[in-house]
Amino acid sequence: MLVSAKDFKVTKDMKEAAVALIACKAFEKTIRPIVEGYQRDILNRHQWHISSEWVDKGLNDEIILDPERAYELNDEDAAVYYAELEIEREKSGLYVKESGYCPLLVAKHEIIEAENILIETFASQTGINCDMIYNLETRREYIDLCLGLVMSIIN
Repeated sequence: MLVSAKDFKVTKDMKEAAVALIACKAFEKTIRPIVEGYQRDILNRHQWHISSEWVDKGLNDEIILDPERAYELNDEDAAVYYAELEIEREKSGLYVKESGYCPLLVAKHEIIEAENILIETFASQTGINCDMIYNLETRREYIDLCLGLVMSIIN
């Protein structure tokens, strides 16, 4: 049900959802340089090349230095990479529920979950829920508007 602007009320659930989302974003920003640092260190140390499978598909034979391109490693190199990531994660002290999980990906997932909760807390007054927002840019804008509204009332 859509509520008129004059009847709109920021609820306790909205405030809690906004604070939780901000905390998730802060955590992700805190651990990002740690995780990306050890990912890059491993790639720099090994100087692995793109798998021949990717070269056969038309990619240039390059050394992989960007963690976002780790999927281009061959299976043998990938096994070493992921084993070393686990060692570095343990050294860093970053907690994950299960061995093999990437703390940065877990943090990103928690942001998405917190965003969904924020959207759903607003649904009773805006009539907009997660299933109605397909475009990622629209989703970002809507979340920013929700956060802005809650923060303006808290302040």
